[in-house]
Amino acid sequence: MLLAVSNSGTLSNTLKTHIGHILPKDWSATFRPDSRRPFDSRLDVTTPRGAVGHFVIEFKARFEPRDIDAVIRSSQQLPKSQRMLLMASRLSSRSRQLLREQGISHADLAGNIWLSSESMLIDRTGVNKFPTPATERRPRSSLRGPISGRIVRFLCDARPPFKVREIAARTMVNPGNVSRIIAFLEQERLVERSGNGAVTDVDWEALIRRWSDDLQKERHAETFLEPRGVDVMAERLSKCRMQYAITGSFASARLAPTIVPVAIDVYVERIDEAPDLLSLRASERIGNVRIIEAFDPVAFERTMSRDELVLASPSQIAADLLSLPKRSQHEYSALLDWMKRHESDWRR
Repeated sequence: MLLAVSNSGTLSNTLKTHIGHILPKDWSATFRPDSRRPFDSRLDVTTPRGAVGHFVIEFKARFEPRDIDAVIRSSQQLPKSQRMLLMASRLSSRSRQLLREQGISHADLAGNIWLSSESMLIDRTGVNKFPTPATERRPRSSLRGPISGRIVRFLCDARPPFKVREIAARTMVNPGNVSRIIAFLEQERLVERSGNGAVTDVDWEALIRRWSDDLQKERHAETFLEPRGVDVMAERLSKCRMQYAITGSFASARLAPTIVPVAIDVYVERIDEAPDLLSLRASERIGNVRIIEAFDPVAFERTMSRDELVLASPSQIAADLLSLPKRSQHEYSALLDWMKRHESDWRR
């Protein structure tokens, strides 16, 4: 396994010490030089029962998702008896996801460690926030906010290629903001760009999952009760002149049925107007109607119609299934399968 952190002696020694602290009790770590190179060091991890995992380590000061290809090539050169351990001062959640998908062990100073071999598995999550030195410009690290949401939805719902200015014109976002967000997404390996900067490919499934982490942080919603059930609420919505878009489990069930939904989630422009227009009863303890204030007008774009109801875009429904309370992984997986089979219907 490969460890990615800097070649600096101070940093590598810090990381070596850190490994010893985060290993389970009674496990031991032995570091030794790599006499053959090109790796920085080697690590033998021994369990209390005597099983030993052999790892090859390389230290780097910085690792980003876009660097994954070089790590994969290095790991493929190792004999079966050795694994690669990537160790860095910091590893983002996206970096850790890509490394894990490739079976590459990794660890950082935040306490995140995933150590895997034929004889052992250690999986611990530390923190995802890292301090930024005062002399270093704080890099973009999230997709929070309506502008990011608007661009994410465009990238998921449209088919590339498109240049930055085209994205800016179609989303009505300043080109400078678009450029910075695209640069962040490229760094996270969520989009690919050509030599002239045009976006040529979008990993829309991974992008939806990444965006959902930030989408839930700024959601403003209130819960209400419709005593006669969600079907009565749905019928009321079908006759309502208010702008709305249904999301969550109820919307997913209209596209990829798995279970009978017992609640309904609805995007509206303003929550304070919804109770009167939809004859809803406030509920402090239990409710079956969640009214969500749209984070941006894009929540009402690229909608779909089913049974005289307006459903949000499948990409929006998927992101909400991952982030709404009481969400179901089974429903999300079913919707994702539907999206892959019907990509030409919703992504155009």
